[in-house]
Amino acid sequence: MTTVRGFLRRGVLALFAGYVMQPADVLAQAYELTPSVPSGQVVGTTVVWTVTGGAGGNVDYRLRIGRDGNPMQVRYDFSDKTAFDWTPIEDGVYAIQAVIRDHDTQQATVLTDNFSVDPIAVDAPVVSNTKNPLVALYSAQPCNAGDRMRVRFTRQNALRAHNTHFKPCDGTRSMNFYVAGMLADAIYILRHQVVDAQGQPVEQGPARVFQTGQPTVEMPVTSVVVPAGQETSTLEDVILWAPTPDAPPNIPFATDLNGNVIWYYENDNIDEPYLINRLLSGGTILLNGSKHDFDQRTCREIDLAGNTIREMTGARVSEMLQAQGLDPLGAIHHECRLLPNGQTVIIGSVERILVDVQGPGPVDVIGDYIVALDRNWQVVWAWNAFDHLDPSRAAILGETCGPGSAGCPPVFLAEEGNDWLHANAIGYSPADGNLVFSMRHMDWVIKIDYQDGSGSGAVLWTLGNEGDFTPVSNSPEPWFSHQHDANYVGDNLLTLFDNGNAVPSCQADSAACRSRGQVWELDEINMIATEVLNTDLGSYSFALGSAQNLANGNYHFNSGIQDFSFATADEVNPDGDIVLQVRAELRVYRSFRVRDLYTPPVRE
Repeated sequence: MTTVRGFLRRGVLALFAGYVMQPADVLAQAYELTPSVPSGQVVGTTVVWTVTGGAGGNVDYRLRIGRDGNPMQVRYDFSDKTAFDWTPIEDGVYAIQAVIRDHDTQQATVLTDNFSVDPIAVDAPVVSNTKNPLVALYSAQPCNAGDRMRVRFTRQNALRAHNTHFKPCDGTRSMNFYVAGMLADAIYILRHQVVDAQGQPVEQGPARVFQTGQPTVEMPVTSVVVPAGQETSTLEDVILWAPTPDAPPNIPFATDLNGNVIWYYENDNIDEPYLINRLLSGGTILLNGSKHDFDQRTCREIDLAGNTIREMTGARVSEMLQAQGLDPLGAIHHECRLLPNGQTVIIGSVERILVDVQGPGPVDVIGDYIVALDRNWQVVWAWNAFDHLDPSRAAILGETCGPGSAGCPPVFLAEEGNDWLHANAIGYSPADGNLVFSMRHMDWVIKIDYQDGSGSGAVLWTLGNEGDFTPVSNSPEPWFSHQHDANYVGDNLLTLFDNGNAVPSCQADSAACRSRGQVWELDEINMIATEVLNTDLGSYSFALGSAQNLANGNYHFNSGIQDFSFATADEVNPDGDIVLQVRAELRVYRSFRVRDLYTPPVRE
C-alpha cells in the first residue's frame, strides 16, 4: 500500500504545472513570510526564511531570490519544507519570494519581502569567522570595474602560498571570499590581490591574520602509505574525499597529500547524509542527499562554509517529468553534475513492470534516467533507459534491490526489483557535446546523443564486453567490469575505474579479483579501443571508485572499499607504478585530486 500511495502522490504532483498564481487571494492572507533577523544584516549572515500560518491542508513551498532587480532564481524548489536557510555573500538589496501551492484548489500564491545585505568591509579589509572553523570570510572594499580580485593565504612561517579563485570587480560592491584549504589550529596571513584585464598586478591589500580552530565533528583517520616523491604531481596537492553515507564518520572532507584535514562539510541535519558529486569552479560543491527516502533524495549545491546555495528534490524533478507526459522519477542517485553548457544533469531511477522479459511473468525492473536541468534547475531534457536500451539484456551478475539495499534507490512497484543497469556516472564529450554513461551492471559505458541538450537520446555506441568496439590490449582480459566514473580526457581518451567484479578470472576464483585503473583511446570511426593504461592497483574494490588524469601526465584512482573498511587514493605514473597512496579508514565513493578547493580536476 505504501508503494501505491507513493506513485499516486507523484501522479497528483503532475497537475501542479497548471496552477494559477494569485498574489492577493484568500490564501495569501492566511500565510506570512518571516526572516529570522531584520533586514540590514552584513554579508555572511545566515537568514532563515519561514512560511507560517494557513489552515493546514495539502500544500508545498518554493523559495526564489533575486538581487537588485535581477531575475529571480529558484533556491529551494517545491517541497514540504517551510524554513529556508539563506547566507548571502554579496551585498545589495534582495527580493525574497515564497510560492505556496494548494493541491486541493489548484491555486498558488506569492509572498514577497525585500532584504538589505550590507558590506562588512567599508574602509579596510576584514576577516570574519564562519560556522566552519577551517574556513574564513575575507571581505574587501570594491575594486575598479574590469579588474579582478583574489585572496592569497599563507600559513605562518610556511613558504608556499595558496589562492582563492578570482572574482570580477564592478567598482560598486564589496568583494567577499570564503577562504578554505587551511590546516586546523594554525595561524594564516591573508591579503587580497587585484589584477587588471591583462593579469598585471594592480593592488595588494594589507596583511590580515586568521586563526583556524579544530573541527567540530570526528574526522576520518587518514595515513600515507606511499609518500609523495619526484614523480608525484605537485600541482594537485589536495585530495577531496566523498565518504559513503553508511560509513561513519560520513563527513565529506579534504586533506593535503600528507593526510592532514584542510576542509570538511558538516550538514546541519546529521540524519541526512550527503555525498559529494563534483567540485565546481569558484568554490562550490554539488552533492546528493542519500537517505533511503523518495522525498529526501536531493541535489544540493553548497559553498565552502557549508551553506546551502540551492536544492532540488527528486519529487520535484518527478513532477516536472510527469507534466511532460514522461515516466515518474524514482529517486536521485549517484550523480549531480554541471556541464559546460550550463545545464546540470542528474541520474535518477525509473521502474517498469515487464512481463516475461527478465524472468517469468511480471518482474519489477529498475532502470535509469538522465535528466538535464537548466540554469534555474528546471527540467529541459530527459533520457529514459527503457526507451533506448534492450531490457532483455539483464544485469550481468543478476543484482536486485529491496528495502534498504546498499547502493540502491527506493523500490516502489514491488518488494524487490531487478537492478538492471545501476548507472553511476555521467561524463561529457567535449568533441561533440554528447554524454557517456557508466552502467555498472551492464559492464558497459555508452555514448548518448545529447548534443548539448538538443540530441535525440539515441545510443551512439557501447564500450565494453559484447559492445561495439574492438579492443587493442596486451591483457588476456582487457575489458572492464562493474566500473565507475567513466570520463573523457580531451577528445578521444576515456578514463575509468575498473572494479573487476565480473572479470572471468575473478568469477572463477575470488582470490584472483583485482581492480584496475584504465585509460582507453577511442577511434569512433573504426570502432577500435586501444589500451593506454591498464594497471593492477594491487587491491580489490568490489564497489565504489573514481578515475581522473593529472596535470603531469599521471592518473589518480580511488579504490573506495577494500576489506569493507578502508579506501585508498592512488596516483600512478604512465607505466602504472603507484607514486602516491593515501589511505582513509572508511568507505569512499569517489576521491578527487585538485589544485585547491576552487578549481575542478583538469579534465573538467
